[in-house]
Amino acid sequence: MTTYRFEVRISIEGPVLSQAADSHELGIDTAARRAGDRPALPGNLIRGNLRHAWAEFEALTRAYPAAGAETLPWAPDYWLGNPSQKGLNNRPERARLRFDHDWIAERPSSVEQPRHRIRIDSATGAVARGMLQVIDSPFNAAEVNVFVGAIEADLEDDDEAQTMATRIRKGLEYAGSLGAMKTAGYGRICDVEVELTPVVAARAAVQGGPPLDLKATRFGLLLRFDRPICIARPHAGNNRYESEDHVPGSVLRGAIAARIFQSDRSDLCSDPRFDAICAHFRNLRIMQALPVPASIDVSALRRPVVPPFSLVEAPNSYGANHLYDVALKQQSAGLIHNRAPAFFLDWKWGGAADLQSATQCGLSRPAPARRIEVRTAIEPCRGVAKDSALFATEVVSTDEHLWLAEIDLADIPNADDRSRVVSALQALLDGPLRQIGKTKANANAQLLPSFAPHVQCKDLVQDGIACVCLQSAARLLPDPYGLSGTGGAADLFKRYAETWKDLSFGHLTLLRFFARQDLIGGGYLRERFWSDRAAYNPELLTSPGSVFVLRLEGDKAEAIKRLKDWRDKGLGQPTGAPGGDDWRANPYIRQNGFGEVLINLDLHWQLAPSEEAWHGLD
Repeated sequence: MTTYRFEVRISIEGPVLSQAADSHELGIDTAARRAGDRPALPGNLIRGNLRHAWAEFEALTRAYPAAGAETLPWAPDYWLGNPSQKGLNNRPERARLRFDHDWIAERPSSVEQPRHRIRIDSATGAVARGMLQVIDSPFNAAEVNVFVGAIEADLEDDDEAQTMATRIRKGLEYAGSLGAMKTAGYGRICDVEVELTPVVAARAAVQGGPPLDLKATRFGLLLRFDRPICIARPHAGNNRYESEDHVPGSVLRGAIAARIFQSDRSDLCSDPRFDAICAHFRNLRIMQALPVPASIDVSALRRPVVPPFSLVEAPNSYGANHLYDVALKQQSAGLIHNRAPAFFLDWKWGGAADLQSATQCGLSRPAPARRIEVRTAIEPCRGVAKDSALFATEVVSTDEHLWLAEIDLADIPNADDRSRVVSALQALLDGPLRQIGKTKANANAQLLPSFAPHVQCKDLVQDGIACVCLQSAARLLPDPYGLSGTGGAADLFKRYAETWKDLSFGHLTLLRFFARQDLIGGGYLRERFWSDRAAYNPELLTSPGSVFVLRLEGDKAEAIKRLKDWRDKGLGQPTGAPGGDDWRANPYIRQNGFGEVLINLDLHWQLAPSEEAWHGLD
């Protein structure tokens, strides 16, 4: 397969409008989408119009087979993707064509004045009350501007690529017009040009990157995205996707798997250059990627730390709000300077405690900007929005940030094998990791030496205890269904204590914890991973930031061995957990980035309230 790039230039006669969903100027009802200072059309709009055109061509080809007609099927679902089919394990049917996120006008707006539309009352023939619409209009009527974007695809040879270029041009010409209000004369396509070029992979080098030790067990992974990203949080079936700031390790592993294997759930390698990765993929552990400002020099990059839930806000001796850490306090509750401390759930976003914890832990503040993108399906015959098909995607801007992840090869014991895997990863990363998240973002990635955490850690055992802070979600409650929704604190403690005793082989005992849980489930996970279970039950994951204070019990050397294993390799699965370590039945394994921990963060000691300030309550 060779990757081809189709540079597409669409000449459109004004006015043209693709509506923006975010805030706009006062007095404007309908704002035009822009990329920077230039009008833009979303790549999904181009793809949708191609789908409708190709679907009609496919139907015509089947209905009227004739000598000389094109013999290759148009196959819009094959090239442009399709929803996962029911009864097929939710197997993804991803698009083979990859579209730029924004198709941007060559020239900036030429019009300052908006356009206006009114609605006429059919009974009176007069203007309907309140039916004046003020529309952002980047271009004058009959003014032609060129919108430029690109489509990429992995194709067999030049002949297939030429056929695809012709079909892209034909599909867009057949579309006739693009954007909103097409029936009112908006967005008429005048001309379409498609230029075909093979893509030559070239490493997107990051200046200042130090050399790699190919036989090391751990590496940093630096990611630069080409568009906004949306890594959707679990949601309750509504029509809005809210994005995480971080990129889970499972998403990055999936992007790598899509490049190196021939098909979904296949063990066959797609390229001999990647044989070493395929052979050891089960032992490849990738941890979540966290954002940092792009302005930081590469040599100074440190990976952010998820703030521990043991952090609280309370007044200091002068009455000003201050950040404390209560993980080391033996009482279950207490006062600081005679005031009840506020845990993170009570903090205001952007408030003093939030900013202080972000500064301490290296989190980016301000956080990456967010905006809403609204999409809807279109009825192909009538050209109007399909009923109940509108949804909103919250996207995270990537213009001013990098994302830092870690790759762990500790489960590959042979140094020569690790060296081959690292060399294969470098070859893989000559090209981007593709189709990440809801926006199908591409990430230019580079391997670097492992990033130090922003917060230093003490010895694995300090003052006879180990404070384990989750940096990613962990499956610590494999059978939570007997827990009470409220008032079950004693039972919850007992179950966590059993899990830590199991994971430590009896060498560590739980003293106290600061944790929250997330209920994870839904139809996709049910079909994709849990189809062999007798009954459907969601999972209860313990959230990143949760802190568990453990005391040594028994052999200190064995306890330290278990702690070192957790720190270096992540938490394993509790005994008897459904699915075990099989990724086909359990996505919450450490190789997917779950169960990452830091032990004995300096913060627990540095920010502990003094004995004079602390008043424990029994």
